[in-house]
Amino acid sequence: MCVNISKILFNLKTMSLSVNVDSKFKEVESQLTDELTHVHLLTGSDVIKKKADSLNGLLGNATSNVESISGAAYIQSFEGGCIIATQVDDAHVFEIHGDIYKKWNELGREKFGLPITDETGTPDGVGRYNHFNNGSASIYWHPSTGAHAIYGAIRELWANIGWEASPLGYPTSDEITAPDNVGRMNNFQHGTIYWPSNNTTGAYILPDSHNWTDTIVTGGLAALGGNYELIFYRNGNFVFKGHMHDSGSDNYDAQLAVAIVDTLGTAYTMEYKGHTSGTWSSGSRDDDWEKKGFNATIAKNWGQMRFASYARVFNYNSAISTAVGDAVTEAVKKLVAAGIDAGVKAVVSLV
Repeated sequence: MCVNISKILFNLKTMSLSVNVDSKFKEVESQLTDELTHVHLLTGSDVIKKKADSLNGLLGNATSNVESISGAAYIQSFEGGCIIATQVDDAHVFEIHGDIYKKWNELGREKFGLPITDETGTPDGVGRYNHFNNGSASIYWHPSTGAHAIYGAIRELWANIGWEASPLGYPTSDEITAPDNVGRMNNFQHGTIYWPSNNTTGAYILPDSHNWTDTIVTGGLAALGGNYELIFYRNGNFVFKGHMHDSGSDNYDAQLAVAIVDTLGTAYTMEYKGHTSGTWSSGSRDDDWEKKGFNATIAKNWGQMRFASYARVFNYNSAISTAVGDAVTEAVKKLVAAGIDAGVKAVVSLV
């Protein structure tokens, strides 16, 4: 019988290697199992307790057990605030306390958002804040203004201009519905940021006034000219003023009508009728006027004035409308013909 010695030796070596590898694997597995029985995995309670200990009693005594919120987050309440672990590690455990904590509770706790910072002092050394929701929301506190929430596009603009160090200062209100019932706004120590929900312009700082100025020019041989200005103020006050001058020999009767339409479709109309005298008359060559007033709709719709549309109609002598308001109607029609975005839904006659 012929025996293959080489094949037998190879098989014996292979079997020996297999046995050795299997034995080594079982040895390592046994060691790992033994080590894992002594491993303690961190829990939400562990990281919250560690945070509480580091605060040296800042929050007072615990008033609840550690509870699960918003999926994988954990919270424990204390007499003066709370500690939240958004992940089970030391880098994602934050505290909220004092007036900021009270505001957070008022806004719905985790419904408003989870913190991404501890309560932190502002660079000016006066205020305090917590950031929430991956940096899209904040609550800021100042001793003179209290704690107020700011978020979204309004917060983004405020951050871009310098936070509390900006000309606006600290917020003095939460984000609230604007008086026009369309936009949203935050008031600040020195101004207001408004966000219009009815267009894509983004948030902007509300100015204290808007003004429209124009010149009066007549064609042909007519020697009548001048200028005028219309000013709207945020508080609802308005001024309509102007000047006309007759540099020729003829007398002129003149009529000016102006229409402003805000982006909600409210048209604000003004009309003035005046007279100038030429060389051969005893009257004045100049006609100056200034009309002032107040209208609550201007104040209510202030956030919608930024992109208001403007038109005017000017007539003189035989072209003057015989019916009061005809020129105003024509001015509004000019805006409609120009295709203003909102269209005219209401007309408010100012003067």
